[in-house]
Amino acid sequence: MSYKFHTSNALTQYGTYDIGAPTIRHLLLDKAYGHWDYAIINDRTYNPAIELYRNATCKVLKSIYAPLLEMSGVLPVIVATYAPYRDNRRQNLTIPEYTLKVMQGVEQYAEVLTTNLPQWQYAKVSPVGLAFSAVYEDNYDIWEKLFFTDELHPSPLGTYLQGCVLHCTLFGKPPPRRTAIQPQMSDLWSDARYAQRTAETNSSLAMDFPTTKEARYL
Repeated sequence: MSYKFHTSNALTQYGTYDIGAPTIRHLLLDKAYGHWDYAIINDRTYNPAIELYRNATCKVLKSIYAPLLEMSGVLPVIVATYAPYRDNRRQNLTIPEYTLKVMQGVEQYAEVLTTNLPQWQYAKVSPVGLAFSAVYEDNYDIWEKLFFTDELHPSPLGTYLQGCVLHCTLFGKPPPRRTAIQPQMSDLWSDARYAQRTAETNSSLAMDFPTTKEARYL
């Protein structure tokens, strides 16, 4: 995986490579890097919920992404992101209200791609936001733990939930328990290209990995 990011666009002035600065064209079309089955796509969290930004994204999807996806033969999967923890990041709407707006915007993205791609290459939507919203309605304490300390990005628990939802979207079922539930849940992050600081790093911004009980719930 790391080789895929060793592109000229990712090369730093020190001769090393950034953790993620390849172009979309590099990733999708350069055969030297192999072939992808799926392209997981997401917009900035608030863009699908705001008409001006949503319309701009639709234009980019039609003019740039659709041609690249068609040439690559990759199936697009668009993540419908979650409502942020902070009120001012979601226009002071409730969690369910904002989640619905994001979902509607992402469904519009999927329609644009599906309309501009071959019939077999239709876009899927991964409803991550709906999963976060379901946790919000059912267990507020766990919902709070889905967020990083900035109250915007996902914590390890939020990342775990998003991974489970993506697995359901791609394969039509949750990940196998023998894979998703580990005696040491941190093992799931052992080969992560980049990970947030956790309790093991003794940082004031440290975030806990999910416990096995929390993982079973999610």
